Order: sequence, then structure tokens, then C-alpha cells
Amino acid sequence: MQVDPLVPVVQELLNGKAKVTMWLATFVSIDGSTAWCDVASGGQSGRVPTRVTTSYRPEVNEQVFVAAIDGKFFLLGPSVPKPAQGTVSAVGSNTVTVTTDAGDVTATVGVGMTLSAGQVVKLFWSDGAHVLAALTAAPTPVTPPPAPDPGVSRHVDTFNAVDAGSYSGGRWWQAQPWASDTTLGGWFYGSKIRDTLKDATVQKIEMFASVASRYGNVPNIGYHPHAGKPGGGPSITGARGIDVADGRWITLPLSFGQFLATNVGGIGLAHGGFNKFRSLAQDAQSGALRITSTY
Repeated sequence: MQVDPLVPVVQELLNGKAKVTMWLATFVSIDGSTAWCDVASGGQSGRVPTRVTTSYRPEVNEQVFVAAIDGKFFLLGPSVPKPAQGTVSAVGSNTVTVTTDAGDVTATVGVGMTLSAGQVVKLFWSDGAHVLAALTAAPTPVTPPPAPDPGVSRHVDTFNAVDAGSYSGGRWWQAQPWASDTTLGGWFYGSKIRDTLKDATVQKIEMFASVASRYGNVPNIGYHPHAGKPGGGPSITGARGIDVADGRWITLPLSFGQFLATNVGGIGLAHGGFNKFRSLAQDAQSGALRITSTY
């Protein structure tokens, strides 16, 4: 049983082992089952024998694509698509000149076929152009679709805090963010959230709760407009009681995320029980934000 020489090559391609190179070449001739092409690219120079992979027969000197797969050469087809139709512009004794979107071409016609200038014809290509038939009317041009809108896609971005701490008694006095009756806390992210999201539509915002200890009421969590620790206490907006658990991603109100997508800011603690969160030195992920949005 004779095995098609293309079979082992395809198998190597499927196994991811084959080395493939694509070349632009010039068709020369066909000798039996071998098509000869001149190559002068891809580290190869000279005339190479190729196996034809389609029924298309190029014209002599036509530019074609040749694939080299592990040292075996395959003629893929023309480098430029051929026009499928055109308008007869001149009629000769044995051929006609057809004006196409690729320029004027000389085409053969079938015996007994009578054509005249102005007729729209259908072309068949193989070893040159041939008129298959005259069309009753030119096909209605199809308007190309507009370029696709790059649109938006869904993103999940994680932002680690660059600073954190607690404010009480007129000063930022320690690195753990606390929520207590006398203490405000906060995490700060510079401008990287706004710079990344740039007014994106936020679908979800979560905060990583690295809780050192809990006592009493749940912490009141809100958002603030500071890139880093301000000179005074943080200005915290929208604070509300939110239960937390150590090592968990806690879902925050969507309005927090939408504010941070548009403005420089971060997350703040406005009192509530006596709850301590780990400092960034204790846990670099403390207060990290995971924001799902489209942009």
C-alpha cells in the first residue's frame, strides 16, 4: 500500500514537532507531479521541487506561496487572489481583454462563444484566465462592513495598597488600619486604580480582609479621595457597617468601585467596634482591591 508523503508531514504538524517556513516564490513549471519554483527568501535560494496541494495551476512567472515543512516543499497557491469577474473591454480573434479590480487581464474563451465590449463575464483561473460565461447583469456590489469597533471587554484587576495606617489624636500613629470608637483607618493606592480603569464601568469591587483581631460591632468601611496619607484625618464617604472575615475577599458597595475608577482615592475605616487589620508589613495583601469592570 502506497502512503501519501503528505501524511507523515501532517502527523508531525499535529504533534507539534515539525519546523515550518513560509516563502514567497516564482512558479516555473510542472513536471509530472512536481511543481518547480524559484525561491530567494527565508535562507533558501534556488529552484526547489514542490508538491502541489490544490487543483490551481499557476501561470509561469506567477508569484506563489511555498511552505517548507522539515525540508519538504509544498506549493500552496497564488500570493494574490485572482479576480472572479470583470468587464470585456476589447475582443480579439482568440482572446478577450477583461477589465477587473486587479487590472486588465487577457482571457481565453470557449469555442463558439461570442462576446462584445461591455459584457460582464465570470472568470475561471488555472494556468491563466478563462471566461466561463457572460453574466446577465453585473452583480450588485456589496458594501464592505465598517471596521470592527474595538469595543470593550471584561477585566479583573487587582490593586495592592501602597500605604496604610491609623489616624487618632491628630496624627497617623501606627501602620495597622484600625476601626474603633476613637480611630480612623485607611489604605492608600496612589493613582494606579484611576489610571488603569479610566472611567471604566465597574461591575464588582472586593477587598481582601486581612484581620488581626475583631471585637464588638462590625467596622464601618467607606472610600476616601487621598492618594496617600493626608496631613490630617482621612475624609471618608459612604461608610457603612460591613462584616469581615480574615483571609476573605469582602464585597464592597458598587459605588466605591465607580468612584475609584474615576477619582484618585482609596478605602477608609470610619470607626465601628474595635477591629484591627494587619499592616502592609505584616501582610502585603492587606486591603488589596479586586475590581471587575469593562473597558
